[in-house]
Amino acid sequence: MDFESWYSTAYPAVFGAVRLAIGDRDAASDACAEAFLGAFAEWDRVAAMRSPQGWVFTVALNYGRKEWRRGRRRGRPLRPDDLQVAATGPLDPAVVEALDRLTARQRTVLIGRALLDMTPAELADLLGVREGTVWATYNAAKKRAADHIEESRTSTGA
Repeated sequence: MDFESWYSTAYPAVFGAVRLAIGDRDAASDACAEAFLGAFAEWDRVAAMRSPQGWVFTVALNYGRKEWRRGRRRGRPLRPDDLQVAATGPLDPAVVEALDRLTARQRTVLIGRALLDMTPAELADLLGVREGTVWATYNAAKKRAADHIEESRTSTGA
């Protein structure tokens, strides 16, 4: 597959995942731009990977974290924007709230697995942890998110 074809199908999913993980539309856009630029520069290598989307997600998250730390040091932390709509379409407000209540690691693992089909090994590399930790984090994130969504729907009568 050529880069342009892959980019047109991959960008919406990756942007949506990065936006949910980072919590800021502009920061996610910047991070994705850097990551896709890197993918373009090394397309032959990236295209041969099991999950080029996973690679771009990883690069974008690393870039986003680096920029967040820079902003924090300058006293200008990035502020989350409205996450009601991701690149993949409208999200139930209860889902957005549930994601917001997860730790950064839980959110990254859940989004990586659910939206980008990343393997536990890829997520372990991204996070610098063991695969068993990824599985435990994934299961805890699913339970915590599901509990919050159920509680939210019960309290609103939905």
